[in-house]
Amino acid sequence: MKSKMIMASLLAILMVVTVVPMTFSEDSDALTGDSNISLNAQHVSLYTDSPAQSSFVFTVDLTHSTSQSTDVTWTTNAIGTPQATVQLSATTGNSITVTGTGAGTIEIVATVDSQNYASAVVAVQTGYAPATSFTFYIQVDPAVSNYYSNIIIPSNTSISALNAGITMTVTKAQVEARYGTGTTFNALNAFNCAIAAQNELIDQMEFDEGDEPVYWQANISSSGWFNSFLNLASYPGDNGSWIYWAQYHAVQNGNTTEWAFNNYGFYDIATEDYSTLGLIFWASPATMDVPDYPFIAPTL
Repeated sequence: MKSKMIMASLLAILMVVTVVPMTFSEDSDALTGDSNISLNAQHVSLYTDSPAQSSFVFTVDLTHSTSQSTDVTWTTNAIGTPQATVQLSATTGNSITVTGTGAGTIEIVATVDSQNYASAVVAVQTGYAPATSFTFYIQVDPAVSNYYSNIIIPSNTSISALNAGITMTVTKAQVEARYGTGTTFNALNAFNCAIAAQNELIDQMEFDEGDEPVYWQANISSSGWFNSFLNLASYPGDNGSWIYWAQYHAVQNGNTTEWAFNNYGFYDIATEDYSTLGLIFWASPATMDVPDYPFIAPTL
C-alpha cells in the first residue's frame, strides 16, 4: 500500500514517552574541562532579573583529588560572544555562589594545584519570562544544494518541503507529557520532543514492500548547538562563509519581524523572547547578515 499523504507543514504532537531529555549537560563545552575533581553542575543558566535563578552555588567534589591540599581557587575564563559578567562570593568550604550580572557566557574554573581542576559553563540572560511553547522554523536553502548530496529526507516530508521551509510547534504540556512533570522546558527538550513525535508519525505510515522508513536524525551538543541535522553538518564556503545549520530567534524591529543570531545554544533557551527559533541550513556570511524571515525567499 502507498504511504499516507503528509502535510508539508509539520506540527509536533503529544505522544508517549520514548526518549530521555537532557537536564544538565554531560559535557559543558568548557575550555578547561575536568581533571581528578568535579563540580556539581557543568552547565548552568542564570537570569539577572529572576530572584530564584539569578545565582547558583557550585561545589567541588575532592574525592578523587591527587593533592593533599583542600584549598580551592576559583577563576573565570572568557568563552563565547558576548562574555557574561558574574559576581563570585567568598568561598564557603568547597563551595562558591556565582551570581549573573551581565548577559553572555563565561567559564567558571575550580583549581586545587595544577593537577586538579574542574570547570563549568554559565550562561547569563536577562528578560526572564518563561516560554510556554517553541516554534521551530526549519529550512534547507536550495542555493546550497551542492552541499547536501548526502541529505537524509525523512519519510513524512520531501526535499521540496524542506526547501520551502517547514514549522514544528511544541508546548510545555507536550514536553512534560513525554518526559515527565517538572522537566526543564527549554528549546533543546522541545526540539527533541518534536523530532520524537515526527518519528512516531513515521512509524504509523504504511510503506510499499521493500521500502524502509527514514527517520528524522540530529546530532546536537549538550549545550544545544547542532553538529549535524538530516545528515547535514558544517562546511567551509566561499568568501569567509560557512554552510551550516545557523540558529536564529525572531525579534521585533518596529512593525517588522526579523531574525537575530542566537547567542545561546538550545539548552540555555527557555524564555518567551526566544520562543520563535530559526534553524536554517544556508551559506551564513562572515558578516552579521541574516536570512529572510521566516524563510529564505526562493530565487525566481
